Amino acid sequence: MRMDWINSYVVLSRYMSYSVAADKLFISQSTLSKHIKLLEKELNIELIKRNTRNLQLTPAGETFLSYAKEAVVGYEAVLLSLREYAQNKGVRAAYMTAAYVYGYQELFYQYHIQYPDVEFEVAELDMEEAIKALDERKVDFALIRTSLLPDGHNYRTIHFIDDELVILCNRNHPLSACSSVPFRNIFQEKTILLKFGLVEYKLIARKLGLPDGIVKPSIITNRSELIRDYVCANSGISVMVKSQASMLAEKGNLQIVEISERPQMSMGLIMRPGRLSPDAAHFLNYINRFLEQRGTASQIPAAESG
Repeated sequence: MRMDWINSYVVLSRYMSYSVAADKLFISQSTLSKHIKLLEKELNIELIKRNTRNLQLTPAGETFLSYAKEAVVGYEAVLLSLREYAQNKGVRAAYMTAAYVYGYQELFYQYHIQYPDVEFEVAELDMEEAIKALDERKVDFALIRTSLLPDGHNYRTIHFIDDELVILCNRNHPLSACSSVPFRNIFQEKTILLKFGLVEYKLIARKLGLPDGIVKPSIITNRSELIRDYVCANSGISVMVKSQASMLAEKGNLQIVEISERPQMSMGLIMRPGRLSPDAAHFLNYINRFLEQRGTASQIPAAESG
């Protein structure tokens, strides 16, 4: 029985909504549903009654819930108590593929080159995976889209850059005549999207109260150059951050169109609240110096170590 299954059950029982619980857990609804089914299979009991309108805990589910809550609290307490022994040395970080748009992933590698004696681990993950790794204390820092974090989150954040999601289309496409287009309507068109952005687009849909399922691209690619070629050929439209769209629009018969909701795509570094290990605090101070050089020092939280 895995702790992520149990935690998924506890969160689902709190909100009694797969969409809301999945949003809070930063996982897809299908993953959440899978966790619950695997938990029920292992326990050999039905925990939740499902119908088309609502969810309801079974009597067995009510009984299990009290133990599940204790297990989650106990597990977090154990991790916190052992952290000073297990994480005193080294720095572990994760970044989203989207960081390549701004070149910020290079900060991690430059730090490792500058301080080779500090044990440093870095992983490239999507946003949901990066946050999960942070919550499970597998990493100390995550470079993600901070604007897509849920309201009321308790992460410490360092702001890096603001950006905005826009439409990139051919100047001969009907949307080029629009001043702005609602996010929902974008996916009624033939859309060509970057693979690493799919999770971000679905998180935006959730933020706007729309179903994840509206994000259904016609073409998915890992290369922005291919998107430029497809859009230049008027084979569809694309959605991407404005900084990237502006670079692509410099070459070809392309136009940028705003999205009505003006989805913000700010990027920054997040960490859990509390004290950092000495090595992690050293890395944070390195980031502080970088941002000071960029003139954004006023947005930087003080580094704590212990």
